[in-house]
Amino acid sequence: MKLFFRDQLPLIGFYLLQMLIVPSVYWLSGEARPIRIVLYGMLISTVIFVVYLIVRYAQLHHVYRALQKPNDLVR
Repeated sequence: MKLFFRDQLPLIGFYLLQMLIVPSVYWLSGEARPIRIVLYGMLISTVIFVVYLIVRYAQLHHVYRALQKPNDLVR
């Protein structure tokens, strides 16, 4: 699982940057959005992102397990 998170680190970093930028854009635009709506959007986005990571790990877990044991690959 450690290899999976290391592999997904750029995506996770980009997602966190996005979660900082979107509320900042609302604030800088002067648009009066209630903070609850912004937080609700961030929550929905986070849930979708976590589900994506779970599905992606389920698809690739056998690859990461094989990479942890490189001697088993050379047979």
